[in-house]
Amino acid sequence: GFNDPEGLSLLPIFGYTPKWASKNPDAENAHAYPPRDVRTSSRFVYEIVRRYKHRVKVWEVWNEPNIEFLHGSVAEYAEMVKAASVAAKRADPTCRIAMGCAGVDVEFLRRLYEFGCGPFYDVMSVHPYQWGTRFNDGWMIEKLTTCRRVMDECGDSGKELWLTELGWSLSEGVTVEQ
Repeated sequence: GFNDPEGLSLLPIFGYTPKWASKNPDAENAHAYPPRDVRTSSRFVYEIVRRYKHRVKVWEVWNEPNIEFLHGSVAEYAEMVKAASVAAKRADPTCRIAMGCAGVDVEFLRRLYEFGCGPFYDVMSVHPYQWGTRFNDGWMIEKLTTCRRVMDECGDSGKELWLTELGWSLSEGVTVEQ
C-alpha cells in the first residue's frame, strides 16, 4: 500500500452520496442520505478500489454514520457496509474495510452486528473525542474496553480497533488555546 516516509497510510472514506444518486435528491443536504440504490454506490466502490488498489489497502465506509453525517437508519448503513465490502474485495481481495462511528457508540455497533455486519468489516474505527478541558482517561478506557468486549463477544477478537479521529471539541466551552 501507499506509505509515506513516516509510515503513515491513507484511510479514504466511501461517502458521501452524490445528489443524483441520493435517496432524497431534493433535500438541501442530499449528500447525507444513503444511496437510492446501493448497487450504484457498489459500482463506484469497485471502480475506485480497482484504480487505487496498489496505493490504498484500507477503506472506511462513511464517516460517523451514527450522527447527522448520515440521514439513514442502522439497517441502511449495514446494507452499505455489506455492499461496499463485497465490491471492494472483488476489486482487491487484499484490501481491508473499516466500519465505525462517532465516539464509541457501543449500542450502534451492537445493532450493526445484529444486522450481520461482522463478516463484512476488518477494522473497527472509532472517534473518541473528549469534551471539557481535561483528558478523561477513565472514560476512554471504559469505552474502548466495552467496544473490544462487544467485538470479542461477536466473534471478532482477531480484528483491530482503531482510533481514527481523536481530539477535543471546541463546541462546549474549550478554547483553541486550551
